[in-house]
Amino acid sequence: MLNITIADDHDLIINGFIEVIKKEYPDKNIFSANNLDALKNLLERQPIDLLFQDIRFGKEDARLFIQQIKNQYPLLKIVIISSFDDLNNLQILKNQGIDGYILKSDENQEILNAIVAVENGTFYFSKGLRSLLTENSVVKIKKEEIYLTPREKEVLSLILNEKTTKEIAAILFLSEKTVENYRANLLLKFNVKFLAGLVKKAVLEGYV
Repeated sequence: MLNITIADDHDLIINGFIEVIKKEYPDKNIFSANNLDALKNLLERQPIDLLFQDIRFGKEDARLFIQQIKNQYPLLKIVIISSFDDLNNLQILKNQGIDGYILKSDENQEILNAIVAVENGTFYFSKGLRSLLTENSVVKIKKEEIYLTPREKEVLSLILNEKTTKEIAAILFLSEKTVENYRANLLLKFNVKFLAGLVKKAVLEGYV
């Protein structure tokens, strides 16, 4: 693994990661991005092997774009760096295909441990997070299963791809009224009132 990127909107975090990694791995190429546009531009022009990604990335929420990045760059390894130490966030992101999760309160060594683990194809929980998991080992957080028919899955997929009702109707050879009925069913099943809420919940629950 040669190219590493730190995506965080705080220079102190970025500089701290660079210092720790460069001291142990002076031969690795390290890049940084302090906003989502900068990250996307970097990934388009530069092959990146490992991404350390903050959840609260400026105005953006990484839980809403991690899946998209993983789909676009399937070989990219992503390790979350965050102050969020709850199991719910861990499960949401793990469902979206992350390769590791470390806490900002962890020791510097956890950064290096994460690099070694993901290079070897192993999912990595930091020491601080493992302690949390042990304390809550009895608690099992399960994603609420939402049963979708094959047609509802098709409609949802097209909604997530920003297709309009008219476009969905044309693609699936359905009437616009029928598509509207499917959309209404999806809102009910996901327990949301508006399309924006449907999209957000579908992404967070891993229905992408």
